[in-house]
Amino acid sequence: MAKSKKISFNKRYAERDFTVEQLPHNRKQVFFDVVKWNWRALLLLGLLVFAFALPLNAVAVYEDIVVGDVNQALATLPDTEQYADQRQELLQEIYQIQNTSTVVKIPFVILLFVGFSGIVRIIRQYAWGKNVFFSAEFSKGVKTNVKQMLALGLLVGVIYALSVVAFNTFMVTSNVFLAVLFMIPVLFSIFVALPIAMYSTVSISIYNTSLGAILKSAFAISAKSPFKTLLAVLCCLVWCVPLFIPNFLCHLIGRAVLCFMLPFVLLGWYLFANSQFDKFINADKYPQLVGMGIACKQNDGI
Repeated sequence: MAKSKKISFNKRYAERDFTVEQLPHNRKQVFFDVVKWNWRALLLLGLLVFAFALPLNAVAVYEDIVVGDVNQALATLPDTEQYADQRQELLQEIYQIQNTSTVVKIPFVILLFVGFSGIVRIIRQYAWGKNVFFSAEFSKGVKTNVKQMLALGLLVGVIYALSVVAFNTFMVTSNVFLAVLFMIPVLFSIFVALPIAMYSTVSISIYNTSLGAILKSAFAISAKSPFKTLLAVLCCLVWCVPLFIPNFLCHLIGRAVLCFMLPFVLLGWYLFANSQFDKFINADKYPQLVGMGIACKQNDGI
């Protein structure tokens, strides 16, 4: 009788098997771990951001071209009293172009937030150490988050437009009281609305609650930790610096680079926001979410 052959099954281990000690133990380590292993996927997300931001950037490029033509005409005028009225008219034309452009951008800001509804879901999966299946996660994110993201995008677009109009009015007014009055929306949008919008973008992907509750929580966290929040926001805005350089090429290249770097920035902000949520929300209301993505589930900060 022939002997039966023994069949052995050799276990195969993935190249990324780690011991607990090798896993990230704080959110700073999570960030670099995700970037190390998924930088190509993050760049692919950047391409997705670029696609959703294309109409918005197209309006911005057209604005730069038109404003550039007016600036050229302005540069040809001598800086004398004789041409003061003409210079003032050209400056007002520039501000009018910018005001109109910001209003036109509102629906395209909303479109960008539609993209964020799926992108932020994928970022969440990476930040929490979950498996990521791009098309499935993006579709699920859009289905789950799109209504609140649409409303948030509308709020962001309107507040941004109002702040631009207020700033341009501030630039042309000679009344000190009115100048101070018109700076209030600008300061509000920078120091209050922007942090709230950034916290809310993360919250929408985590908590199953109303947008009003999300905005309220975002405001509370910003108020309880203003300096830490503002520093984190400023770090995220570093990639926007080229947009403030008065040069068409800087604006063009800066917008493209910003789109591709945005997933990396969003990942960093997501992890920072999660550390804030652990401190101010999760510890009391959602203990199961504390330290998500960190080995041993410890909230060591970012």
